[in-house]
Amino acid sequence: MQQGPSFEKAAERVRLAIEHRVPDRIPKGELIIDPAVIREECPESKTVGFEEELEFIKRLGLDLVCISPVYPNGTGALPAPGETGWPHLDQWTGKTDLFTFAILDGLFGWGLRILGFKELILLPRRSASKLFVFAKEVEKLNRYLTGRLAGQGVDGIIFADDIAYTRGLMTDPETFRTFFLPCLENQVEEAVRRGLVPFFHSDGRYEEIIPDLLAIGIKGIHCIDPQSGMEIRRIKDRWGKELCLWGHLVPGDLGLLANRADLGEWFESLDYLGSGGGLILGTTSGLFPGVDIESLKQLYRYRLP
Repeated sequence: MQQGPSFEKAAERVRLAIEHRVPDRIPKGELIIDPAVIREECPESKTVGFEEELEFIKRLGLDLVCISPVYPNGTGALPAPGETGWPHLDQWTGKTDLFTFAILDGLFGWGLRILGFKELILLPRRSASKLFVFAKEVEKLNRYLTGRLAGQGVDGIIFADDIAYTRGLMTDPETFRTFFLPCLENQVEEAVRRGLVPFFHSDGRYEEIIPDLLAIGIKGIHCIDPQSGMEIRRIKDRWGKELCLWGHLVPGDLGLLANRADLGEWFESLDYLGSGGGLILGTTSGLFPGVDIESLKQLYRYRLP
């Protein structure tokens, strides 16, 4: 099998960046890697399991892995604590030197899944008490799962909650701070107490709540989408000494970016973004069918050791 870059310093590289110390190079990672992408890249593999995903990660020279939860099918309610799992978790934490993130879905995501968008958006006005109760149930579940994950050796938690769209928050900031932020804060507190690094993910434009995320102890954010007005240089200038920034490459732009004449200048811009640590290179969305993997490889060759 093709060998990728050394993984000896992978987890350390990510941790240094999160701690705003300067690693040997900017670490790289993807939030999601669709199995279909791995099958396209590694056609010799008949199935996609732990070994195949690890081989793909090596080929891209990634330094971290994110493991998404698996829930029981056909449920219209929160799963019981023991019904949630993360595929191959023990292998990722025990057999690789990657920095391991586990993903937990947040209050907004669970609300969309169980209540539906309209009901969730109207609930703060229709029945604040019902939303508070639901928030406590999500918090209780995720605090329990955080304890499980800490015992299984993960390094960090990504609290994933798509609370925004391209123009701003799905709800007004005050509603977010009243209902959603306290729920998230208690989960972050549990992660920190367990020694895990807390990150936050949302699509869209959520810049106005970054100070709130910092205040509750979030150490990094994923998805800094320029198409939603999340300009990474501006965010670095304002919060780059406190937050680790991750995921600003737009998948649809990879081909144009990798073939531009001033690619060297683009690489130089990474020196600024990664100065003082605090940067993880990655796409805004993760890797799905149609993503230009060859162009991504070219961009990911930046200062390989």
